[in-house]
Amino acid sequence: MICLTAVAAIILVFCTGGCSNGSGGTEPDAQTMNTANRLSQKMEGRARLTQEEFDLLKTSHEKYPQADSISAVYQQALTQREDWASLEKLLGSRSDNGSEEDLTLLAKVYMKLGKYSEAVETFTKLTSPPDAERASMLASAYFQTGNHEKAAETLDSKWSEIVDRKMVDGMVLRGLLYFYGGENEKAIEILKSVVENDPSSIPAHNALSRIYAKMNDSEQATFHSKAVEDAYKKLTEKSSRQGRMVDQMIRLQEAYKAGRHAEVVEIANGLLDSADPRNKVALYGFLYNSYRALGMNDKAQEARIRAQQISGK
Repeated sequence: MICLTAVAAIILVFCTGGCSNGSGGTEPDAQTMNTANRLSQKMEGRARLTQEEFDLLKTSHEKYPQADSISAVYQQALTQREDWASLEKLLGSRSDNGSEEDLTLLAKVYMKLGKYSEAVETFTKLTSPPDAERASMLASAYFQTGNHEKAAETLDSKWSEIVDRKMVDGMVLRGLLYFYGGENEKAIEILKSVVENDPSSIPAHNALSRIYAKMNDSEQATFHSKAVEDAYKKLTEKSSRQGRMVDQMIRLQEAYKAGRHAEVVEIANGLLDSADPRNKVALYGFLYNSYRALGMNDKAQEARIRAQQISGK
């Protein structure tokens, strides 16, 4: 998705001190702007808003519907929640006078909602030269509407960049278009290049399985079908691990708020091995505070040092 964090941050920087919203609406009060700033910063840190925080932001947007500063953060929150229907309503209301960025995001939202004809129409309203990413998405929209010729033409217009950047979606789609056009060898060549760079690519293996089955090559069809099954199994296992980590993080936060620091230490240490660097820094922060609360100052300092080593601060 298009990055909304920077957009929200820029608008907020210029509007926190007071400014017109550009549409003649009521200027947000200082408390509303401070809340929007805080919630925007929270999302910039990849933290999810609570339902209460989201409701507060939604109320602010309803109170100041013409305020760009509030709208930008509300848009940011809707994107985080993947609430495509609400984003469609928000962006569609200003599409006639929308910026290139707004129109691009609206087209992407239409793609998410399966409204491919609307996506094509919106993409073609853009006046700036398309990059490889936009060409790939527009080609996908054309493909979904059954216009294979335009899909292929759009991909070919940016093909070198798509290949150089190893844009899997565009490459797999081009392979499928060759397949539907009866050019199996060209399709296989492209799809195999995807698999060479990403052996677990489900779309590429799935497409190859279909092509080889059509060619009556049962050995290769079975090989790529099995690769799809294995990749799905790994995804399921990863999703399960992530789900367990989220559950444990919730338990940790509840224990920390309740002052059960020994429990915090136990949970945090159990999560460290499987946590990514950003979450490890957060875990060491919990450990630092809980060790101090337990009077284990040496352990607290060790946790602080480990957090600094990971974050580079």
